[in-house]
Amino acid sequence: MGKAFAVRVKVTNRSTEVWELQPGDYSGIHLSYVVANVKLEIIHRSQAGLMRRTVRPGESIVLTLAVPPLKVPATYNLVAQMIDARGAGVPI
Repeated sequence: MGKAFAVRVKVTNRSTEVWELQPGDYSGIHLSYVVANVKLEIIHRSQAGLMRRTVRPGESIVLTLAVPPLKVPATYNLVAQMIDARGAGVPI
């Protein structure tokens, strides 16, 4: 097993609406991400941006994605997208 690590991602609000980030699983706007193996089987699924923060149009925020220890050496895929949980999990 490898060591846990973090990935920092800068996201920019390019919409015309304010992003209201909120604490709590699947609440408000947040970054949802998965780590998958080469067969695209999900190894880890989580969220980032679970905090009270307002991101206005044109503004950016840096979010930290926590990744648990993975088997090494291997190839993994990390996929992340901003989600608006208020709209039943609609990608934004």
